[in-house]
Amino acid sequence: MDPDATHISESIEHGVEGLLRFTARYLRTFWLMLRRPHKCARLLNDSDHPPYYTRPYTFLAIGGFFFTLVLSAYPRGFTELLDSIWYYDEIMIEIRDHWTEAFTVTGLLLAGIPVLLTSALLGSLYGTLALPSEHRKSFGRIVAFSFGYQALTIFSFFYLGLILTAIEKIIPYEESLSRLTSSSDILSSIIAYSLMFGLPFTAFLNPIMAIYSFVQECLPNEKTWKKGIHLIGVVIFVATTFIAMSYTASLPGAAREALADPPPTVKISLIGDPQVIAELQTDGSTSIGIDCAFVIDNARDESLTVPLTKLRMLLRKEVENGQNVDLETTTVSLKDSQLAIPVIMLPRYSLDYFSAHFETELEPEQVQSLRSSWDSANNHYSWDLVIHIGNEPHTYEISRHIDENYVTWTDR
Repeated sequence: MDPDATHISESIEHGVEGLLRFTARYLRTFWLMLRRPHKCARLLNDSDHPPYYTRPYTFLAIGGFFFTLVLSAYPRGFTELLDSIWYYDEIMIEIRDHWTEAFTVTGLLLAGIPVLLTSALLGSLYGTLALPSEHRKSFGRIVAFSFGYQALTIFSFFYLGLILTAIEKIIPYEESLSRLTSSSDILSSIIAYSLMFGLPFTAFLNPIMAIYSFVQECLPNEKTWKKGIHLIGVVIFVATTFIAMSYTASLPGAAREALADPPPTVKISLIGDPQVIAELQTDGSTSIGIDCAFVIDNARDESLTVPLTKLRMLLRKEVENGQNVDLETTTVSLKDSQLAIPVIMLPRYSLDYFSAHFETELEPEQVQSLRSSWDSANNHYSWDLVIHIGNEPHTYEISRHIDENYVTWTDR
């Protein structure tokens, strides 16, 4: 057999074997932290070659990476973290786009370092305040295991929501258990809801148990009241570190959001100047007719459909340091290449030219306000024409200041 082919084959085999061994060590470490967190000190005595458990900061970096995926979907830190429960689709997009980074050292470090540094810094601070110097290094490793477990458990909680969505199709929230007809349905419901409420509970309880058990081993002769103080201190430490991690874990997502190119959108541009015909009526009001031509550039990867009812022309009075006033107009006609159309339809990555005619009426005081806006002495407000298309949240508009040269005044 060709030696080069043999070398490639052995390299692939060693890589797959190494990945499987590492996965087994990681799951073994997670299982110990889940099942017996008060015995986590045994993780510090792992001298096997290859190691039986994952190294502490590797375990923390991986947990931090997955925790970052949750916060990247909605990067607002702890105060908005619970809102992510409703962001299943966004979280799945983050997982789909960035899960391959878990297999690269650079990807793990970039996403996991904020969590790693936060827990290491706060753990060092707490260890300095609470423990003798000979125990602080080991305490830092216990902290890494604890918050690596917490980060992955929180990630699992949000990922579980996607599974529960599928389960709801079989067992909706509104159905009572008495209406369930299958024992397997009841069992799956119990497991699903036990996990849903159990995961966030164990995400905080197990790190507290692990850290407090280690502190007790380091200080075995403490009085009962001092042990109570240490327990309160550990609870505060775990809660504070989690809150801090939720903010630092959002930094990669916030940075990507800030540095990313703006998404393609729809742009509207006026062609030439709009024409405004102001016709004075016998009752003192003024009929306004507006003709304008514009181009719509749909740079998005989806088509644009705008019915006539969603094409609006506004006369907007913009008041300096005050409330703007929008006056609606009626869309009388819309044309594409001189042909009347009832709807704007643009395929993706395309543009087209349109013309439209709008009508409205102004009261005498509004006409006076419009005329006064052209007086340089009254520069605290102005009147604009605003073309507005679409529905919330996808709306697009362009405005043009109404210059007196655009307006033709006539009498009826």
